Amino acid sequence: MLRDPHTDPATTHDLARRLGAPAQPDVVDALTVWADHPDRESEHWQSVASALTFTGHPSAPARLQAALDLDPLSQATTPETLTRWRMAAQILLYCPALPKLWPLVQKRLNNEVLARSYIDQLGQRPVRHYTQPHQLAGLTEEALAELYLALARHAPAETLD
Repeated sequence: MLRDPHTDPATTHDLARRLGAPAQPDVVDALTVWADHPDRESEHWQSVASALTFTGHPSAPARLQAALDLDPLSQATTPETLTRWRMAAQILLYCPALPKLWPLVQKRLNNEVLARSYIDQLGQRPVRHYTQPHQLAGLTEEALAELYLALARHAPAETLD
């Protein structure tokens, strides 16, 4: 199924959710190697990362952190790295590791271009997120205030009401 060039991100997500149980480490390894391949569409990477996050797989926070640790604004950054950074930052909102990993996102929101790109993406839920609650309540008041200020700088006023 993964070799089929027509496999869509929703199918990848569903497959990763069903097969990503912690008791099946070989399957998770195969899925992540497949999703990490440079020729793979970024939506497939997002599907696997979000499925592992939603199932509470122990490797999920480390996968998100690896993507968020990369500097999306570096001269050496590829468009794929930037896309994965944005996707990881978006998935993180639904991950219990949000309070721990949020500083990796927050420090980048001072950049106008990246902040705008991130905020624009917030209105689009990642694939199959319709039942997954966000984890914003886990952030400190200070972190929430800083997020609000970033939103206020980049979002239209009517969006914040």
